[in-house]
Amino acid sequence: MHIRHIFRRHNHSLATALPRTIWGSAPIPDEKVFVPPTFVGRPPNMPKYQSIPLDQPLPNMIDAATPSESSSSSPKPTCKFVKLDNGLRVVSIDRSGASSALGLLLHTGSRFEDEQTRGLSHLLELMAFRSTTQMTHLEQASVLEKLGAAVVCQASREHIMYRIEVLREYLPLAVEVILGNVLVPTFAEEELKESVDNIPQFLQIINENKEIIITDLLHKVAYNDRTVGRSQFAKSDVNAQLLKAFHRQQVQPENMIFVGVNCDHNELINSIQHSLGKISADISKDEKSTELVRGEQEKPVYQGGFLSVPSMEKMDLCHLAVAWHVDDGWNSEHLIPLTVLQMLLGGGDSFSTGGPGKGMHSRIYKRVLNEYSWIESCQTFSHAYSDSALFGFYAQMHPDRVDLFCSRVVIETLNALQSFTAEEVQRAKNALKSSIALNLEINCVVMEDIGRQVLMFDRVALTPDFHKLIDCVTSEDLTKAARSLLQCKPTMIQHGQITVQPNYNNFLAQCSNIKL
Repeated sequence: MHIRHIFRRHNHSLATALPRTIWGSAPIPDEKVFVPPTFVGRPPNMPKYQSIPLDQPLPNMIDAATPSESSSSSPKPTCKFVKLDNGLRVVSIDRSGASSALGLLLHTGSRFEDEQTRGLSHLLELMAFRSTTQMTHLEQASVLEKLGAAVVCQASREHIMYRIEVLREYLPLAVEVILGNVLVPTFAEEELKESVDNIPQFLQIINENKEIIITDLLHKVAYNDRTVGRSQFAKSDVNAQLLKAFHRQQVQPENMIFVGVNCDHNELINSIQHSLGKISADISKDEKSTELVRGEQEKPVYQGGFLSVPSMEKMDLCHLAVAWHVDDGWNSEHLIPLTVLQMLLGGGDSFSTGGPGKGMHSRIYKRVLNEYSWIESCQTFSHAYSDSALFGFYAQMHPDRVDLFCSRVVIETLNALQSFTAEEVQRAKNALKSSIALNLEINCVVMEDIGRQVLMFDRVALTPDFHKLIDCVTSEDLTKAARSLLQCKPTMIQHGQITVQPNYNNFLAQCSNIKL
């Protein structure tokens, strides 16, 4: 609402409440004149204003920190879990919101591809929410528009997520839309051709985001272009004829997790079973493919190394990423300490209009961005998977200073991980807890987080559980986690404007000399 409308509304209500003489006219006879309400329970001899020092509590006030009976008795949201007879896992949590976030996570992605099927996970993403055996593309678009629903499909290295956000009363129809798109897509020839034809345009958009390009190259070099090292983007020569076989191979109930946020658990299960019953006949009509067989999940083999890729277009800055391997990924004992360490190191752009809440007190801000004017941005990052992870630094800088960045800035930052002050550790832990709580206020984030946790280790931790784990982290845990990083060979990627290359072997020797 525009501010002048609010002003008019408030003036109108004020004019009807106060005596007419204030507004330039005489009071109407027998009209009730506005009398300000008196304070309930106020003693008649109490002075109008009390002189109360600010360092003392106000009299007769309830402590805001003390929870009321109504708030303490209200049930806390809990996750409910069930596994259907066909192997499909269903998880839900009801936070009493008006809208629901529903998602189906499929345990597949570029990690499960081979040379023959490379890029098909991304092609599945591009073909999402199109024609199915239940509805044509046009019918489905019309239904989603009438529901006011928001739909998304995202393919990553270890999972593909189908998501729909809709008012909770439309849950049964939303469930049917998701299951239809995952289980019985038709892959109409004209729609498939359109998606393949759009890949070059999509890649051109991706190429404009250098951070995405750096991340893709980093995984490729770190894991020798295998398992989680395979690119998660399709190329123009993707073998689209194998999409149906790849879909049959990967889409199995035991590889699927259905997650509902802000929905009744029993209603969700009933809707899923009803929808499965409607489309089971269409599934049985489609003969099982023998072209492709899903193999066992291959464990990533980290190798590290260096790669320099000049940009095709003219650029002013050089982009550099340096990363180390973390064994066991999500199941690593160092995962939580490294997450705290990432907040402690922080980072960002050399110019920021924010205050302490944006990381101005982090080490990279104080010791890197404030010290070296030729560094445009610098920050820490992490990529975690079920059995492997990467942790490192990503920076943009003047092309002539790349070697100086590696030999001085990164090495000095690593050497400083021997000790931490209690203040900066507590600040990092508080910032991490706040970030987790803030992100988990969003329904779709909660949905994806729950689904990924079930995929990774078949259990769910909520915000209080994460906070407890973070509180247990000590300075010694941070140093131990940093020491574990230096046990492996780093991966270094250079991209953008390249005038000189960093001395990778010299950097490797410097890392081996660091004693934590």
